[in-house]
Amino acid sequence: MNPIAEHSKQQANVGTLPSQGARTMRKSILITLAASIATIGLIQPAHAVLDSFGPISPANGFPAWYMDRNGVALELCTNNNATVLAAGGCVITPADLPAGVPEVFPTNWFAEHFYTLASVVLNTAGLDAAGVPAAATGKVVLNMALEGSFASPTPVGGQQIAFNRWRVTHTNTACEGSYTYYTPNNAPQTFI
Repeated sequence: MNPIAEHSKQQANVGTLPSQGARTMRKSILITLAASIATIGLIQPAHAVLDSFGPISPANGFPAWYMDRNGVALELCTNNNATVLAAGGCVITPADLPAGVPEVFPTNWFAEHFYTLASVVLNTAGLDAAGVPAAATGKVVLNMALEGSFASPTPVGGQQIAFNRWRVTHTNTACEGSYTYYTPNNAPQTFI
């Protein structure tokens, strides 16, 4: 064995091995990624293409419901009693309806109502106070909704609109750059 050649090999490898912290971070990210992929594998794809909608309600001007191709219908959520309002039912609180319940269009009607609203939070690797990658310090939040609102700043008859909303928020994530998300109809949406 040539000691000079051996020393040269060792010198060539200096700095090429990741530090213990980097290996731990990589392992944490890989475990999180593997768990996420395994979870996604258990979820059946949802292809909730809206197929039809119900009659326009004379009480508020919105469709009474939307239905997908599987026959699943979602009604417009409105607050009709104080218990539901106090609990934040329909994502509306007492502060949103100063006159209380029942809601009366347009004088005592909140500007946003939902047919459906879903949120998910994923804790991810992020950066600590020193800017060093750290496990479970970042967050990605996905909100999806089928919502009824208005084309005007306040509730006005004839200005009702309904739309789907996807909102993705990244907070303190370790990886900078663009993220691409695929909607249920596989249309890619890229966020920077």
